[in-house]
Amino acid sequence: MLYISAVFFFYTLTTDNPPRMNRFNELKDLVLSLEGDFEKFYDKGNQAAGTRVRKGMQDLKNLAQDIRLKVQEAKNIEE
Repeated sequence: MLYISAVFFFYTLTTDNPPRMNRFNELKDLVLSLEGDFEKFYDKGNQAAGTRVRKGMQDLKNLAQDIRLKVQEAKNIEE
């Protein structure tokens, strides 16, 4: 049953369900937006870029936690 719930959740993330898709797109956009700062920090030693990477990773953690809680809520509704 858990597997079916997980598949259902990920299916709804990739279909035309705007609220869930928006969260997924937000997650993807955040990861992609950090690419330049990762390159600047690791390749060029730009310390300010490292600060932006750390902030972005904290935002990513918070967004992932929010999505995780929504998944748990959906799971509890089905049970």
